[in-house]
Amino acid sequence: MFKPLAMNSSTFIDDYGTVIKNRAASYGKNQGAFQNAVQNVYTLGDGGLFTNIEDMAKWVMNFYQPKAGTLKDVALMTTPGKLNDGKEITYAMGINSAQDRGHIRLVHNGGLAGYRTIIAVYPELKTGFLIFGNDGDAEVYNKINQLAELFVPDSSVKKNTTAMVEDAPVMVIRDATELTQWAGNYVASNGYKIAVTYKAKKLYINGNAELVAEAPGLFHMAARSSVKYRFTTDPKTKTAWAGLSSPVLATPIKMARVKEVHLSRSLLAGYTGTYFSDELESSFKIELKENELWISNKNHDPVKVALLGPDNLFPGYDFLSHLIIRRNTKNKITGFELSSGDTSGLLFRKL
Repeated sequence: MFKPLAMNSSTFIDDYGTVIKNRAASYGKNQGAFQNAVQNVYTLGDGGLFTNIEDMAKWVMNFYQPKAGTLKDVALMTTPGKLNDGKEITYAMGINSAQDRGHIRLVHNGGLAGYRTIIAVYPELKTGFLIFGNDGDAEVYNKINQLAELFVPDSSVKKNTTAMVEDAPVMVIRDATELTQWAGNYVASNGYKIAVTYKAKKLYINGNAELVAEAPGLFHMAARSSVKYRFTTDPKTKTAWAGLSSPVLATPIKMARVKEVHLSRSLLAGYTGTYFSDELESSFKIELKENELWISNKNHDPVKVALLGPDNLFPGYDFLSHLIIRRNTKNKITGFELSSGDTSGLLFRKL
């Protein structure tokens, strides 16, 4: 497939020892400081592709000027699917196909270690956008929408001014506490997390995505008003919650605010030990090195573990990216559950 498109710099790698020319390293942030985010998954099919912008531009053009396959093949690959109950969805064969600004837009994104990528193609306009990132910044996904607003003409049905105000109202905030009360780190059960910060009298998601208030506790993204965050507080537990809704999400993502904690060495030692999964017949070992937790097993080199609150662990593995600590009635750690993406409830008990 690469040959017809002259994608000469693109290849699949399944050997971690292979030297890749001009490879961009992968990074992530830990407490505001950059560190290496090791990419050590080399499975083929769902990943393993190494490429560059020049080659992927040729891939984008293949959606409207095909050299690999035909327009009929492209149409089949980008036709949205249907569920068993007949409900239509926007997901096709590995590609999201939906209307944007009055045009068909084909989108696919991905992330691995600190790498973040997204591709958007407007085949009718013979236009596409590519963003490759390597510092773990999830904001690259929203930048596609920002580029579209700059370069893609909006031919969608225009609404009158009144309707627009009803669609995305703006509330004037005069009391700063209406904003500051929602600042903090939020984590979903599947490991999706955001950091809400207050600066210059505004709220931001992950440092640079501005939020605009619609109503008390309800905000939308300044760059994309259809993406909304609703903040609430549980009256019993006093826990703050953030709900993320978007046209591309089947159901909102619910995230609980997690208090930042600084654990002593003796408390960190409570996490150390061997954790075994009866289902996978596999184990991982957590160790304490210089007041930091590290995780490894016989097949994977040690990586650092970041904590968000006392019960959410984020190892540097993509296949084991979010762990929820389980405790007994005496607050002693009894194991952890792998809960990341579509995987949840996979128990590793502490031996």
